[in-house]
This record gives sequence, structure tokens and C-alpha cells, in this order.
Amino acid sequence: MLFGNKIPTVRLTGSIVQSVVRRTAIQWRRSLLQTEVIAVSGGAGKTMAAHCLAAILGRDHAVTLSSGGHDSPGRTAKAMLRAKQRRQVAVVEAALFHKGDMERHSAILRPDVAVILGWRPSAPPGQAEREAFAVEHWAVTRHLHPDGLLILDGDDIRVMSMVDRGRYKVVTFGQSERCNFRISKIQSAWPKRLSFRITSGLRSADVQTNLVGAHWANAVAAAIATAVNCGMPLDRAAGAIGKVAPLAARMQPVLLPPGATLLRDEYSSSRLSLDAALAWLGTARAGRRVALLGDFDDPTLSLEQRARHLGQQAAQTCDLALFAGPGSQLAAQAAVEAGMPAPLAVFFESAEEAALYLEKELAEGDLALLKTPELRLLPAGGAEADPHGGQANDHRTANIGGRARHLALTQKREVLEAE
Repeated sequence: MLFGNKIPTVRLTGSIVQSVVRRTAIQWRRSLLQTEVIAVSGGAGKTMAAHCLAAILGRDHAVTLSSGGHDSPGRTAKAMLRAKQRRQVAVVEAALFHKGDMERHSAILRPDVAVILGWRPSAPPGQAEREAFAVEHWAVTRHLHPDGLLILDGDDIRVMSMVDRGRYKVVTFGQSERCNFRISKIQSAWPKRLSFRITSGLRSADVQTNLVGAHWANAVAAAIATAVNCGMPLDRAAGAIGKVAPLAARMQPVLLPPGATLLRDEYSSSRLSLDAALAWLGTARAGRRVALLGDFDDPTLSLEQRARHLGQQAAQTCDLALFAGPGSQLAAQAAVEAGMPAPLAVFFESAEEAALYLEKELAEGDLALLKTPELRLLPAGGAEADPHGGQANDHRTANIGGRARHLALTQKREVLEAE
């Protein structure tokens, strides 16, 4: 016998398995002749845009949705392998985490429609950043169906650099006058939910959402623009948005027993997400505007710079700011220097201690923003909030300090005294 009595074994590494799954998914995609694939990628609001689009198209079509969490090419491949050989629309979020991800996503999906959102950073992007973004997303045009459609964020110069990348039909959305689907009359000041008007040519529709924050407007408009170009009337697409609930831990409002409202936004720790949430809080009407804030992600800034930015933003938007974790004392100092009274800028060594203090401090009519990933109360995965727009008492959130009950507070809270 060639191997004697021993059966040869083959050790499959993770990379080999992933390669096999990707190749299988690419072959399976070619057999899905009745499936229209819509890829959603780009910057801010991908997950929300995908959920909105699935909700709109679900009125008239069988829709599958793959969105939320770490949308790697491996996850994209598995989403394709779950697709059935029947008439359907597959909405797939494709995130860019590593160089070459968009090439891998696009090769698997071979999308009929590609939706690309932009960023809304605090500072204009540099030339190198614009070029890197464009090069990655040009991969979409290489694999887009010959009769495919590009839905582009007209407010982002990096996204708009893709306009001349092929013979594909291009549709733009955004707040710029040049956009095919133009957003105007945005309102989002709490306790109101996001609403705006969307105009395409001579047609207009008022959009009323259950979402919190003006920064979702472009994501919602992307979904509406895509649905209209898939054959749905503008007013019908706009009306379907009212059924979409806030996503868990992404500007998700939850009522607490004292009559306060907790705005959960702990899913993302990016500076973009932080600035958007605090800007919204600054416009809110409530008894007190409270924020529990932790460090955020920005590789261009040092810890000290991030802490100072956090404190300065909080001083402009909050009535009470609780800072937790690394750099919290520096953030509180910066808030005081920016004009916030010292007793209202409180810092803690841990997010658990800050949460326990917040639980005791909240009163009826208060609005509290939870913006620290250390206190994620639900698993990250893009799960939707309750169907009534997030205004429900969630037992995992009602007791904010529940996860910290086992921790004994050995020190009194530290309050930064003005020098």
C-alpha cells in the first residue's frame, strides 16, 4: 500500500479555507442569474444605508441583507453562498479594513448596483488620502455589471473622483445643488427625529424617520436614490423609511425608569462618530444634556490631543460631562479651560465607575449620551433596535451600572477643581 496502514492527513490553514470559500462564492455568484446584488460601501453610514435599502425594497421584492459587524471579504463570500437561485435582491455591506479589501469584495459580489458613501471629517482630506480611497474603490467599477449603476455621495470629493471611471450610469445624492437626489430642510433637534426633503428633478418627497441625528441624512438618501433607480416611485421609497428603527448602540434612544432618556452610541469609537453625536447633543432640548465619554480613535492624534479635543467638544455641547478611562483627567481639564464649570466636568478611572455614577445622577427629563465602547451593552452585530424606534425600556440598559455592581468603589468620585 502506498501509505501503509496510515491514512494521510491534510492540515487546512485558515488562509486555505478562506481561499476555497472565496473561490466557491465567486463561482456560485455566476450561477445566480435572477439575483440582483447591491453592494454598499464607502465611509459613514454604510450599515444604516443597507438597512434602509433592505426595508424599502422589501416592500416589493424578496430581499436578503448582510450587514453590520466586521464585513470582511470572508463574510461577503458566506453571504453570497447563502443566496438562493431565485428572483431576489441581495443587499451586502462591504467594508474597507485592509488594502485590497474592495477588490476581494467586488470580485465575489460582481454587483449590479454599487452604493458608495463618503466621510464627513472635521478637516478636509489630504490629496494622498483621497487618492488611496479612490484607488481602493475603483475596484468596484472593474467588477460592476456592464449595465451596472453607481450611486455616489455627491458631497464627498473622494467619492466623486470615481465619476469618470467607466461607462456606467452614475447617480449622485447629497446636500449639494449638483446632486441628482438633493437633501434639504433637515431637522433633527431632540426630541424630534430626523426629517428632511429629498428632491429629484421636478419630484420631491418629505422623509420622516425614526432615526436620531442629522448625520444619517446622506445614508437614508442613498437608500432612497437606489430604490428609485430600481424602479420604485420616490414618494413610496420615502414613505418606507418610517419603518426603519435605530440600530442597536448607534444613536439608539432608550427610556430609563427615572424618566430620563439614554442615547446609546457606544458601537463606534471613531472621531467622526464622536463629533457627530456631540454636535447633535448640542442642539437637543432636554432637562440636562449629559454625556459619558471615553477615548476615541484617531491615529493622527496623541492621547493628550484626543483628550483635549474631547473636553473642548463636551464643554460646547453638554451640561454635565463624565470622562472615563485613559486621558479622562486631561479631558476634564480641557473642558474647564473651555468654560465648563469645574463641578460639571467629572473624571473617573474606569467606564464602569462613571456608569454607576451616571445611574445615580440621572433625573426625569435628562438626556444622556453614552459614548464609550468599554460599556457596550449588546454584542456588536448591527442588530436592530425595537420596532417602535428605540423608545423602549431595555432591561440590559435600564440599569446602566449593572455591569459594575460587582466592583467596589474604593474611592470617592474625583471632581476637577478649578485652579
